Amino acid sequence: MSLDHKQLSATIRSWHEMARYEPERFVAAVETHPQTVAQIIDRYLDRLSEHPTPYPDDLASLLDSIGPICREIRPKLIGKLLDGTFAPDESTVISSIFALGGVTAGTDLAVKRLMELTHHSNPIIHGNAISSLGEIAECPDIVIPRLAELLATFEEYNPDMMQSYGRCNRVADALSNYGPSAAVVLDTIVEHLITNSDIRSGPLEVDYSILNLLGHIGPAAARVLPELEAFNNEKAANRHRIELEELNAVIEAIKGAPYQTPIY
Repeated sequence: MSLDHKQLSATIRSWHEMARYEPERFVAAVETHPQTVAQIIDRYLDRLSEHPTPYPDDLASLLDSIGPICREIRPKLIGKLLDGTFAPDESTVISSIFALGGVTAGTDLAVKRLMELTHHSNPIIHGNAISSLGEIAECPDIVIPRLAELLATFEEYNPDMMQSYGRCNRVADALSNYGPSAAVVLDTIVEHLITNSDIRSGPLEVDYSILNLLGHIGPAAARVLPELEAFNNEKAANRHRIELEELNAVIEAIKGAPYQTPIY
């Protein structure tokens, strides 16, 4: 049954929340309501061409979440989304980039264009390109070195993310999706960790986005263990319990234990 405008808006809000907090229920809803998915796609394409927003909204976020579940939506969307990244207004570019991550996840269909956009002068554009590349997690030979460069240069544009997670959390998150493959830029990662955390002699601060990245790299980051263990031992008496738990979880992951991104 087709939903009217009000019903569809309510469904978009509901599914957006469900995708964040009840992922299994969300997958079931998407798989059992193909007509609603089709309406959401049409609503998104209308919004993209007529009323784009300067930041990705609930609708763009929802489509990004639907993409990995409904591979059949790709033929209808990919061309339009890629075209949208060349639009003259930056709001359309941003919305298109944001959705490309989920819609093309696991393929290389948008990697070339997103790589180009990591050089864009607008931080919202190149920031969302970074996030979408991480969500896609393909073409490691070309994407990982570029993300490593961005560890040193990217400045988070979202003040809430900056305050909560640090300057380069977006880049570190993207790299973490490549898992052990990111070990090829381990020198850059370690340099960044030391510089921003002052592991050897500085304040009791640590870049948790980089620690999380090392946890996802796992045993392939084994040569970092002496540095992390020394840091752990030197600072243990003065650190908060949650900080020690996170550091110890990363150390154990590098030694081979399972690792999951912590929820802060």
